[in-house]
Amino acid sequence: MLPLTPTKLGRYEIVDEIGKGAMGVVFLARDPLIGRLVALKTFRIGYSIKDQEMEQFRIRFMREAQSAGILTHPHIVTIHDVVEQSEEGLAFIAMEYVRGTNLKLLLQGDRPMTLAVALDIVSQVGDALDYAHANRVIHRDVKPANILIDEDDRAYLADFGIAKALEGNDNLTQAGVGIGTPEYMAPEQAQGRADPRSDLYALGVMVYQMLTGQVPFSGNTTVEVLMKHLQEPVPLSPLRGAVAQQFGPILQRALAKDPNLRYQSGREMMADVNQAMTRSGFASIVVTNPTVISAVPPPSSNPSVTAPAAQTPPPATYTPPPGGYTPPPGGYTP
Repeated sequence: MLPLTPTKLGRYEIVDEIGKGAMGVVFLARDPLIGRLVALKTFRIGYSIKDQEMEQFRIRFMREAQSAGILTHPHIVTIHDVVEQSEEGLAFIAMEYVRGTNLKLLLQGDRPMTLAVALDIVSQVGDALDYAHANRVIHRDVKPANILIDEDDRAYLADFGIAKALEGNDNLTQAGVGIGTPEYMAPEQAQGRADPRSDLYALGVMVYQMLTGQVPFSGNTTVEVLMKHLQEPVPLSPLRGAVAQQFGPILQRALAKDPNLRYQSGREMMADVNQAMTRSGFASIVVTNPTVISAVPPPSSNPSVTAPAAQTPPPATYTPPPGGYTPPPGGYTP
């Protein structure tokens, strides 16, 4: 712990500093009333008031608490408390502490990840998005860095700082100006418009990245990346073998330029993914949330696949296909 780390914020007892950004620090803390560990995401109020950019960040900070605070789902980070101004001169959000990593670091690391596990994670995120959309919240920044992964490979959608209520006005987005992360930004979002299908486009980018080890559109500048999202077809050449045959059409639909031609829900998209997994002979996706569509195990005649073993309580376990999936180089070849 750093010498200047406070010992308490409000009633919360600081345990350690676990993250730092330009606008604040994230602390691991203990809630003495309940005894649980929480993550405290802080924002220092004092130096932000006179700066327009800082003020927008403060608005986004509070929006995260408001947007995620109304959502209760096993794959969305739970907001426990929000303090707009503490005695220490900080605003902070007390949220669920997820012990683990995030999907970005997981994909960049040396830990092998089977295709089944990778798409299981995406399935959990898809279910979380369906729930958020049903509650009229658009995330607008779905990407691996905002997907927390615990030690049991359970996924948690985090960082609702630029989320938008479907019926609300967005004073952080000017007409014709996109907000989000360029590599995962839907064409309409790049033009300053977004709806739930924009989040599903970003989910499709994540599936593409897991299958190929790269995002579909990249470039040297933000403008170059956004123009590719707007104009260029989905590059399917990095897909190979059965992956190309089974998942190519899914990615083309998920990343369609016209939102009306895309999947209209995460559940609809993951149903096709499950079918592709079964047809290609890979292990089926097994998810922990019973509201997600369950995959039918592949035929037992396939010697490379073992059906999931029944467990109580979930999650179920399964034996992945030989070889597994490791991010770049080269993508996955069965």
